[in-house]
Amino acid sequence: MPHTRLHFPPTAKIDGFTNAVTSVPVYAEGVVRELLQNALDSAISAGRRAEVHLTVTSVPLDSIPKVAAYKSAFNAAFDERLRGREEFTLDEENAIGRILEVLEADEANVLFCRDNGIGLDAERMRAVLSQGNSDKPNKGAGSFGLGHLAAFAASDLRYVLYAGKRGEDHVISGHAIVATHPTDDVSASRRSADGYWAVPEKPFNLKTAQFGRTIPGMLEEQVKLIGDSGTVVAILGFNHFRKAEAQRAFRDIVRVAAVNFLAAIQGRKMVVRVSDDTLDADQVIDHRSLEPCLAKIRKQKRSRRGAGGGWLPGEQAFRAYETLQQGEELEVPPFDGDVPDPSVRVFFRSLATSERTRVQVFRDGMWITYRAPHLEFHAFGKVRPFDAVVLLADPGSEREGTLYDLVRNAEGPAHRHLERRRLKADSKRRLTNKLRSLARVLSEHAGTLATDEGFAPEGFAVFPGDAERIADSIPRRRPRRREGKKKGTSDNGDDDPSPVPNGNGRRRRKGGRSRRAPAPGPAVDMRSGLVLLPDAEDENGAGKRVRAAFELCEELGNEDICLRIRAESGSDAGCDSPIPDEWLGIQQVETGGMRIEVGGQSEVRLPTECDGNVLIRLSGSVHPDRHLELDLVRRKREDEEAE
Repeated sequence: MPHTRLHFPPTAKIDGFTNAVTSVPVYAEGVVRELLQNALDSAISAGRRAEVHLTVTSVPLDSIPKVAAYKSAFNAAFDERLRGREEFTLDEENAIGRILEVLEADEANVLFCRDNGIGLDAERMRAVLSQGNSDKPNKGAGSFGLGHLAAFAASDLRYVLYAGKRGEDHVISGHAIVATHPTDDVSASRRSADGYWAVPEKPFNLKTAQFGRTIPGMLEEQVKLIGDSGTVVAILGFNHFRKAEAQRAFRDIVRVAAVNFLAAIQGRKMVVRVSDDTLDADQVIDHRSLEPCLAKIRKQKRSRRGAGGGWLPGEQAFRAYETLQQGEELEVPPFDGDVPDPSVRVFFRSLATSERTRVQVFRDGMWITYRAPHLEFHAFGKVRPFDAVVLLADPGSEREGTLYDLVRNAEGPAHRHLERRRLKADSKRRLTNKLRSLARVLSEHAGTLATDEGFAPEGFAVFPGDAERIADSIPRRRPRRREGKKKGTSDNGDDDPSPVPNGNGRRRRKGGRSRRAPAPGPAVDMRSGLVLLPDAEDENGAGKRVRAAFELCEELGNEDICLRIRAESGSDAGCDSPIPDEWLGIQQVETGGMRIEVGGQSEVRLPTECDGNVLIRLSGSVHPDRHLELDLVRRKREDEEAE
């Protein structure tokens, strides 16, 4: 076998220390979920229960394979950057500082992920290392390619190793991302920022690359524990997800595993063990320990801030677990007269009228979304609240055209939402029909909500929201100038330069441009409550923040909801010249674990993650005597507008 090394091939491309791949946000959700997803898919392909072991440990720096070649590439790139005229950016300083911190220490932290799947051969190793080159076996939905780059966010060295075993065969490789740098010789050629542990062919091509088969000492113990087949991933320079406290990273790994793979673990199709040798900590997550793991986070109503939004909060995860344990399994009839779909199982549990309806979708035991089209909470506004879990499993030879197949192909790159635009027109139509049929099954089983079952969140005023708000622009009344008054002295006349109220508690100069009224739109039938939160330093109790809650009273199609806040003028609408209500400017909205910057507009499109609880920051302070109302209107979904 030819000699292998960490090879940085020649390139004409220029990449700095802060390229797009290594500048992604760092959080446990993206890294751990990607590792476990690939492990689960690999075990499904092998036809066995997934057994995954995540281990944090510390190793001598000089035991890291090919670390000398890594240092040489880094030093060449760093020295060249020092000779540059431009000052270092803050991102560059941070990236370089993290690398130096690891290289200057005697030991380095490593996160190992070991599984018992089908393992790696040379072909699958090429798929792992190739960006955007999907490797989707018949029974697996995992896509290597861009997915493997998620691990780099957890490596301060930006260096990840891979080892695969199939019987007596082994394959070893690695991928390091530094920065483009000059070659060692006097030529003007440059070397790539990407280094691959492989045979350095000329020209180098990942499609034909050959890899090593001798297991280095640092990986030897992990590979021996594999069994007959499996894979080891080693994240070098593990940064504990860039948190100072190692214990926090340990808890995050356990949490992400339990939440995102609860259906696979509850169904005894997956076991995850998390260990940290530096803390002497160990946690097994199986069908017996899953409930206490989820119970610890059952009060987490929003996905963790900074994790990018759209993740499954602890409260919803625990509810889904209870539904799988205590709920009834529904008989799912054929969709729209079609043949029965063998890929679908549905578990259903009724909730109290004060709780929120949720439908969680899992594929192969991995959580995908709680906002599938036509299964969002607002699609069930007229039925009794319930919690449902949709389990999609690969039906094998009968897969084509099933809901499993359609959902799998519609998943985004992170596998945690559905993008219908990924499907061809016929598949898009079939997915819509199947989801609508599933929504009807759930609605019929839940039963109609009685009209006297009200919605009254504690601490809120309650207002009906069934009016047709078309946001008509009504001209302001022009008062007559009083006799004897000179220009500039009339009471609120057009020529009076004195400031007048602008509707949000502040004052503006006459002649100043008023806020544009939002576009007309059909109102959403809903029940709502809101309360103005006074600023602590305002002696009059005025405030810029509004906390609101709403519940829909009608089923919506595949539409978006837009929110606006209206300050009533108090004018009698039946008079000749009524003063219009004021649409207040909105600066920011927080909902569903997301923060949306609005920039002073009077309308904001709510994300599908919105659970009906909203914190709104207005453009200006509002006096507590002003009467505020929350309005919702329907809008065409943005992804459909793009199509």
